[in-house]
Amino acid sequence: MRLFINNVVLLLLLFTAPVTVQLVQACAVEADSAVKGADCTRSIDYLVYGTSAEPLQIVEPSGHVSGFISDVISEIFASSDISIIPVVKPITRHKGAMINGKAKRWIAYALNSWRQENVWSNATFANIEMLPYSLSLGFKDLGDWPPPMPAVDVNKLAELGVVWIRGFKYPGTAGFSDAYGFEFDRAKNHAAMLKMVEAGHVRYFMEHAPRMRYVMKKQGVDVAEYDFFSLAAYVPPTSLTLLMSNDLGEEVIALVNRRLKEMASSGRLAVLARSYEL
Repeated sequence: MRLFINNVVLLLLLFTAPVTVQLVQACAVEADSAVKGADCTRSIDYLVYGTSAEPLQIVEPSGHVSGFISDVISEIFASSDISIIPVVKPITRHKGAMINGKAKRWIAYALNSWRQENVWSNATFANIEMLPYSLSLGFKDLGDWPPPMPAVDVNKLAELGVVWIRGFKYPGTAGFSDAYGFEFDRAKNHAAMLKMVEAGHVRYFMEHAPRMRYVMKKQGVDVAEYDFFSLAAYVPPTSLTLLMSNDLGEEVIALVNRRLKEMASSGRLAVLARSYEL
């Protein structure tokens, strides 16, 4: 009799498990391919920009997602009944779906400078600036003495080369490259960008300096061998925030703004940032 009951339970598990998986997947895909009838009203897709967003978003080989932004979003919804579903895709694919409305019920990180793009009619920026964000050119210290002044001659960027992550496009960077007559080489992520400089294919990489220092340490590269030249005079600094699809509704958007304000006021955002050396 016990064996019969165990078999019945096993059969029930086998038949019901695929349904649960299907419903979770339905909330993590674009609306035009979602499973019809799936109830995703209490779940939100958390858009992760592939492997190019460290340490804001870190995708482990196991698929586990962590990082500063991931920690912030986790704490925002920790006391709610909303499920957060990470969706990992390259930033170009995510931004395309975000802008054209194919992505539904999502939250992501953004730069406040993205507001200038005038393409976010289907989305809302959070009210809180989480971290200041500016770009720098990173380069290997060649030991020249006396050191050159200025440290970087922007008029030689076309000759020496600048690499940046594929798909990244910030307001002000196109004007910067046009003004000094160069085009960015592109790499798939921070590690690949660093390898191009280490191998001497280009002289400079461009990125937010704390992000690159994190990647350099992770890759076993001696940070002391590199210098960083601020581009604040060439590309206007901005800040990190969150961006949400309008279909989340006023209640959820208000929750995000309220929790971000609390985390900023209490110093919690700064604590989370420091854990990733941001």
